[in-house]
Amino acid sequence: MTFLKKTIGVAAGSIVAAAGLALVSAPASAEAQKKANCVVHLSQGGAIDCYATFTEAMRDATNGRVTDAPKNARDAIKDATLTRRVNAAAAKKGAARAAAGGTAIGVELEHNIGTLGGRSWTVEADYGCDGNLAGHDWEVRDLGDSWWNDEISGATAYGHCWVRHFEHHEFGGRSSGWARFNVNLTDVGMNDMTSSIQWS
Repeated sequence: MTFLKKTIGVAAGSIVAAAGLALVSAPASAEAQKKANCVVHLSQGGAIDCYATFTEAMRDATNGRVTDAPKNARDAIKDATLTRRVNAAAAKKGAARAAAGGTAIGVELEHNIGTLGGRSWTVEADYGCDGNLAGHDWEVRDLGDSWWNDEISGATAYGHCWVRHFEHHEFGGRSSGWARFNVNLTDVGMNDMTSSIQWS
């Protein structure tokens, strides 16, 4: 069960949308555990779809605009060509689009890049980020009892975003600091400690 809380605020004369998501765990079936590449759709109230391959997950997260991503998320986040293609497919903030969603803003990894196995979580939103690090465009306020709470070891950002991980819900405790590509959260003292995330 998930819910999405969308807030609109006015900052310096412009409207900035920040989506806050709280995830609540549900019992994982054996079939769901085989599908280790999930997409959380901020554009659809936090709906989550899981797939057997990262290729399928990226196809979903980009509404079919990127169809040939590597099968493994670890290979994908090291692929500079894929990063350019995913960023090119991202909707710009404020741009009209016929279909909602379809912008991948990041990938979170259960284990760092040097470890085999583990799950991936691709985050999809209505549009990418503006890169203004004074605020943020998207957020997950509380990973709650979800299987991602205190399990993230690596991440990368797409959609012209930067990503920041926090130790506690509602952006409390230690922070990783803003990064576009942080393959190993151990390097910033945040391995398996993330409980909330922001993208800017």
